[in-house]
Amino acid sequence: MAFKCENELENFSFKDCQINEISFSEKDIIIEVEALIVLAENSQNTNYTNSYADITKIVLKDAKILSGFKEGFKYYDADDKLLSEEPDTDLNDSEIKELIKKSSGAYLFGIKKHPVDADFEYAFGLEFADDSDYGSNVSDTYQLNISFSKATISWDKYLNRVQEF
Repeated sequence: MAFKCENELENFSFKDCQINEISFSEKDIIIEVEALIVLAENSQNTNYTNSYADITKIVLKDAKILSGFKEGFKYYDADDKLLSEEPDTDLNDSEIKELIKKSSGAYLFGIKKHPVDADFEYAFGLEFADDSDYGSNVSDTYQLNISFSKATISWDKYLNRVQEF
């Protein structure tokens, strides 16, 4: 891979990021994604503009999935009156494994550091969008809490500069 950085998760944007595959090798979790945005501040970005990376590999060394849950939601009417509410639902180990198996095509919409003492504990947000109704349905979103010792992100080339409207 031509570009490689370590422990710079905060120097990427995951807003358009789609998962190709999540796999495991010994103690590591490997996430292959498309449409990852390399921010201008990233050590490997010599363009100094936010740019899309080509197919990208995220390797989490000594990774452990600590927990996971399906995110709840609230429905409001036009007058901001709460119509219904669905709370967060914890996932057990077998549900987490099933979620990972079906993650190809899902969106990795964010990776956020936990505000805890541990340096390498992050929340990974996954969205399973139903594109068949062009956004009329609520997407299922999940959060996986993962600890690891090092994150290595690598890609071969840059694609287009990010156009924001």
